[in-house]
Amino acid sequence: MKRVLLSVLIVILSLLTSCSKESENSNNTVKISGFVKSSNNIPEENVKVSILNFENLTKYTDSEGYFEIEGVVKGKHDLTLLKNNVNSNSEVFVQRTLSVTANEDTNLNALLLPNPVILNPASEITSSSALLSWNKSTDNSFREYKLYRHNSSGIDEKTGTLVHVTTDINKISFFNNGLNNSETYFYRVFVSDEFGSIGGSNIINFKTQSIQVVKNGSFENLTNNLPDNWSLEANDFGNPKNTITIDNTDATDGVNSIKIYHAEEKGCFEQWIKQSIEDNVLIEGAKYKLTFDYKSDFSSANSLVNLVLRNWNNSLSEWYRIDLTFINDGQWRSVNFEFTLPSKFDNANIKLMTHFCVYAKGNYWIDNLHMERIK
Repeated sequence: MKRVLLSVLIVILSLLTSCSKESENSNNTVKISGFVKSSNNIPEENVKVSILNFENLTKYTDSEGYFEIEGVVKGKHDLTLLKNNVNSNSEVFVQRTLSVTANEDTNLNALLLPNPVILNPASEITSSSALLSWNKSTDNSFREYKLYRHNSSGIDEKTGTLVHVTTDINKISFFNNGLNNSETYFYRVFVSDEFGSIGGSNIINFKTQSIQVVKNGSFENLTNNLPDNWSLEANDFGNPKNTITIDNTDATDGVNSIKIYHAEEKGCFEQWIKQSIEDNVLIEGAKYKLTFDYKSDFSSANSLVNLVLRNWNNSLSEWYRIDLTFINDGQWRSVNFEFTLPSKFDNANIKLMTHFCVYAKGNYWIDNLHMERIK
């Protein structure tokens, strides 16, 4: 009988203790509620409202922008409002964090989200620069704009390269210099306050203008009957009859072409045409295409041209072999040759040299020589 009474007593004490704890917890927690609106005072639906550091204290606003979080421990908390997919754009988000002291059930009434920052399409795009601009933030806790750049649309504050920071809320544009030609860039701007990001913009992209690597590739611009930008080396020391001249009677582009006379039956180190390339035009690891037209008054299946790219310190010294078939039929033929540059080299004082290795005696013509980046 004593054991039964003892068991009943233990159960009663347990119930009393549990009720006491529930009462204590109930007295120590409050409810926080409110309405979330846009900066234009329009109710915002599906806004994530969270008490920081409490994963279970998260609610989403309804169609009227209302939220209600129960079980919040009394005291001071950081309340975060997060709206994704702003204006049906999955890239844009706005966020606001504010300190709330709640020692009793608290209604925060209307909480305003900052207006989203939208990147405008880039303007004044050149081969090496572009102007980026966005709308002004209206958030009272604004701290800074951060502009990020990346080579793909997967751009955020971790993957992107930070290219510009300003703490002036009125500075809403940036001229980005030092870009590569013929390259596609992606940009996104983030807005921050003392708590962190309060907004991420849409992502824009553009391609910088292309640059024709070779100047005067059709040999139309002449000074003293020599093509501007080009150095012609017939190597008449090897044979005084070797010549490189301008022919204004036959061309595929304009009226001029380069006419080369090879006085030997064969010779790989006889004749060159060379041109200096502007610094920082060629891009490391980029893919290029060399094109030119050619014809001859002889036939040869064993000839070739070497495209040589070389700089002063030989950190770049690349030879690309292009096999040619000369046919004595009076017809112009075209060459399209693609190649990829090394991933690392000193992009300064580079010369482009075309070295012809001809196993025949006679004339051949070169015209419309161009080189451009394709990837």
